[in-house]
Amino acid sequence: MAPDTHQIHDMSPGIAPSGLFWTVRIPDGWVSVDADDLDDGARYRIEKLHLLDYGKLANSLPAFLPPGTAQTPPDAAVASFDMRWMGNVAPANGIDSGSNRFTYEGIFTHATMAWSATVPSQHFKFHSAAASTSHATFAELVNERNGSFFS
Repeated sequence: MAPDTHQIHDMSPGIAPSGLFWTVRIPDGWVSVDADDLDDGARYRIEKLHLLDYGKLANSLPAFLPPGTAQTPPDAAVASFDMRWMGNVAPANGIDSGSNRFTYEGIFTHATMAWSATVPSQHFKFHSAAASTSHATFAELVNERNGSFFS
């Protein structure tokens, strides 16, 4: 598992016309997982993800603001994170061939995460404690097929 760092600039999740929100598409080629090497773990690391900070949850979802309340313009923000999954605790698998149509197979594992965020206009900076101090109560690494890929 070779660590790799990619930077994303000027990609704010916002709210898509479909209603999907707070989701950023990571470009093809930035993520790869070898299903045969899941026992070795995985790493997901992004540096300098440019986002918008809306300050309050309701402000980021304008449809939920009280009538007559104006949406406050968001501030530019930058976030970075480093997630790691390590160790094979037990097998994990499941299938639902009914209305949900999914199948997955993988492992239960341990996970750690460290992250940071800055909002320069608000003079705000936050850095989590080191990833080694985080504690996961549940983590899995799986290969999943769903929807049109279910078969």
